[in-house]
Parts: sequence; structure tokens; C-alpha cells
Amino acid sequence: MKFFLFAVMFLCITAGVHSKTATLTIELKNTPGKKLRICNNNYAEPSVLFGERCNTVTLVNGKVVHQFNFSKPEFVRCYLIGGGKTYFDQEFFISPGDDINVTADLEQPGNVVVITGKGSENNQTLVQKLTTDIDWTAYKKDSLPYRCMEVIRNEVAKNKQLLNEYTAKYKPTKDFKKRYDVFQKYFAVCKFLELKGNQKFSVGESFTRNKHIWDAVADSMLKKTPIDNYDLVGIPEYVYFLPTYVLRVKEDLWRESATANVENKHKFFREWYGADIKAAERQYIEDMENDLRERIINKYFTGKTNEYLYAALLNSTKDNKQDNVPAIYNRFKQKYPQSAYLPYMQPYIDKVVAQEARPLTNEMVLIEKTDSINSLKDVLALMKGKTVLVDMWGTWCSPCRQEIQTNGEAIKAELKGKGVDYLYVANYDLANVDKWKKLIPYYNLTGTHILASQQLSKDIMGQVKGTGYPTYFIIKKDGTFELSKAGHPMNRKVLIKQVEDALK
Repeated sequence: MKFFLFAVMFLCITAGVHSKTATLTIELKNTPGKKLRICNNNYAEPSVLFGERCNTVTLVNGKVVHQFNFSKPEFVRCYLIGGGKTYFDQEFFISPGDDINVTADLEQPGNVVVITGKGSENNQTLVQKLTTDIDWTAYKKDSLPYRCMEVIRNEVAKNKQLLNEYTAKYKPTKDFKKRYDVFQKYFAVCKFLELKGNQKFSVGESFTRNKHIWDAVADSMLKKTPIDNYDLVGIPEYVYFLPTYVLRVKEDLWRESATANVENKHKFFREWYGADIKAAERQYIEDMENDLRERIINKYFTGKTNEYLYAALLNSTKDNKQDNVPAIYNRFKQKYPQSAYLPYMQPYIDKVVAQEARPLTNEMVLIEKTDSINSLKDVLALMKGKTVLVDMWGTWCSPCRQEIQTNGEAIKAELKGKGVDYLYVANYDLANVDKWKKLIPYYNLTGTHILASQQLSKDIMGQVKGTGYPTYFIIKKDGTFELSKAGHPMNRKVLIKQVEDALK
């Protein structure tokens, strides 16, 4: 009997730990806004990463009562929709069992917000004054890191002072202090690495000359504050930092492999892919995106941070390149067989596997040998008498594949039966023939396909005045052509109307 009672008590306590209701009541006065967006800022939560992060709730007489079932403290962002000149946007740190009451008269000067109730000690508006981001506009041309480091140091000092003031005044909980200790500890390294990743695009060649200085600062900071730390994922300002860091390492490796001499290039392949240089190079060229990011994640991150970054990697491929996705997923599943992310991933993986099984069909005409097609004039002759939508793309091109995935089938559905032909010109893909042949059925690209020589790519882009990939243009029946007006990301309706006008 005693054992039974103990078991019941244990189950009750465990259930309480796993999930407990928290209530947030918000009352806004003097605002035309009728709705609030309430967003869970824990991006590592499977339902948030793979599902709907935000809910829209209706204000009734300016008031809303919202409940959360949290097993641990979480950051939640609430902001007003359609408030006109009135404004409400606040982040809350909500713990299981909290009962927080928020009132604000949005016509009062300073937009005064009053917060009371259980958990209010963690949510006073003073904490909103923390510097969470830095405007680097004035420093975009800095080729050396010294001025930027001074800015970061100043903001670290300001945040420290504000957090000390907040703690002394409001006596927040241990959970609050732990989260903001992490925020403060990692502010400098996160902001510096974010800046460094962007600065190479802003400054260009002068950054490249001084890259060793930026690298030395970054290495010193990473040594003092290692970022293989799952606590970072719980900070809304930093949760994107980790996946972005992986992308930046990937970009550095791209540059390293492209500029290295033969000896250093072989060293690169041995370090990242193994001893067989020819096999390593093939693997690298086949997938310089997902496979390489997986290698970076496994080299630099462990435990739950590794698990989260795997999930973030797979999630990022949904609207982009799906190369190696099933293989990466299977390795993830083998590594984390009980992962809470798996049920959210499986439908997407099943879809990718089904698309990979699609065969080439008679409606996909492949022109692989293009000896007789060296110019736009040759293409116009090939398509003589037809209205053709031309897609200048590449298997290597993320934006190209994203546009195809997002808009390809929808465009064809809108123009079905109207007499439009489709031409896909694959550029800089002479070394990617196998992938080219796989992706055509993968995306169901019915139409004519040309594997372009560099000469053909250069001539077409010069003639149509295309500035990058993807480039779309329309060939009319009379042999004239015009560049797409749909922009990027593509405004699908604009392109469809342009094709319909060409048909007339």
C-alpha cells in the first residue's frame, strides 16, 4: 500500500514538472488594434521549429487571457496587430505557474506598461532596454575589427549595469538570472561572429587581406566562450546564431577550397572527407551544401546542441536544396532514435523520398550535347514559332531551386492549355550531369532542357541583360524576347500576366 501511494505521488509530481499552466492577461487601453500575435520564442521546441510559432488572438474590450502549458521557463513575444499609431511589443519570460497581469494605456506618453502578479519580477519593462542587437551601418566599410570591438565592449558594459540594476530592484528568479547570465556571457562572441560573417560581403577584398586579424579575434573569443552550449538555444536573440554560424563556416570552407593550391586543397579534402582525394572531391562537388553543413555540425557540436542543429539543418532544406536529405535524416535518426523532432520531420522526408523516385518522362526533352547551340540566336531558332518561358538556372543555385520549388508547378497550372512551352537552361553544370538528370524529374520539370556551355550561358545572359541566377525571360512567337518583370523573390502573378500578354 505504501509503495502504491509513493508511486501515485511520484507520478503526480512528475506530471507537474513536465507541464504546468501559466497565465498571461493583457489589457490594452485606447488602441484601435483588435488582435495580438503571441509567439513562442523557443525555436528549439519541435512544434515551434517545424510548426506554427505564433497564434493570433482577439482582444475583447481590449483584453485577452492566454494560457501556456510549459514544462520550463520560456520566452514569449506579444505584439499588437493593426494598432495604428499606438504600439505594443513586449517579450515575456514565462515560467510554469506564473499568473502575469499586463495593463497599458497606449495613448499615454511613453507607452507606460504596468506588470503585476506572479512572475512579474521577471518581466518589468526595464529589461526591454537591454541592447540585443547593434546597428553596424556606420561600420560597414571597416576592414579591421578594432572599432567594432570597442562598440561591443561598450554595449556589454551597458547591459551589465542594467542587469545589475534590474536584479537589485526587482529580485528576479534564479531561472531569470541564469538565462540572462548566458545572454550577457555570449553577447560579445555572438555579435562579433555575426558581424564578421557579414563584413566579408560588405568590405570585400580589403576584408580578405585582413581576414587573419578577424580570425585571430574570433579564435580568441571562441576559446574563452565555447559555443557548443545548448543554453544558447534558450536565448531568442541567439537561437539563429548557431545555424548561421554553421553557414558562415561553410562559406569560409568554400573560399578556402576555391583559393587553395593543390597541396592545401588535398589537405582540405583529407581533413573533411577522408584520405581518398578523388572520392572526396566528387562528394564535395556533389553536395557543397547539406553534406558539408552536417560535417561542420558533427565536428564542432555535441549532445543536444548537435541534435538541434541537425533538426535546424533539415528544416532549412524545406524551401531550398534537398540534396542528401534522406541520408542525413537516416543518420540523424540512428544517432537520436528517441528525438522529439522525428515525428515532425517524417512527412517531409517521405515527400522527398517520393520525389527522388520519379523517373524521367517523354515530356522532359534533354539536350545534353549542345555543339550546335552556342548563342541565343540558336535557342530562338530551336523554339521558332512558340511562346516560351525560359528559366536560366543551375543545380548548384539555391535561389534557382527555391523558385522552382515554390512557383514551378503553380505557374504551369495557371498557364495550362494556353499554348506555353517551357525551356530550362542549366548553367555551369557541365560537371553535374548526373545531378541535372536527377533534378529534372525531382521537380517535375516538363519541357525542353539544355545543358549549356559557358559560351551559351554568357551569350544568353548578355543578350537578355540578366544579372544573376535565376533569370527568367519570355520568347514570343515572332522571335522577340523580353526579360521577366517579376523580380526576386518572384512575384508569380506578374510573371504569369507577362506570359499571357506575350501570348496575345
